[in-house]
Amino acid sequence: MDVNEAAHLLVERSLEKLEAQSERLPVSRAVHRIMSKMGSKGGRIGGKRRLDTMSSEERSRVASIAAKTRWAKARHKD
Repeated sequence: MDVNEAAHLLVERSLEKLEAQSERLPVSRAVHRIMSKMGSKGGRIGGKRRLDTMSSEERSRVASIAAKTRWAKARHKD
């Protein structure tokens, strides 16, 4: 067995252990709902904070990149 095969085997075994552990710890619907709400709230706060801390040049650069990405996606759909 070479080094790559040994590494592959180690990763497979580690993933099997993680999957077995996750099966033993189910997440209730209530916990899932609460965590989901916390995550969405953090995203809204993060966006506002990012807007406040960025200079106008940085906002312009980010907006330009976003617009180019949107237009590139639109072209690829055709």
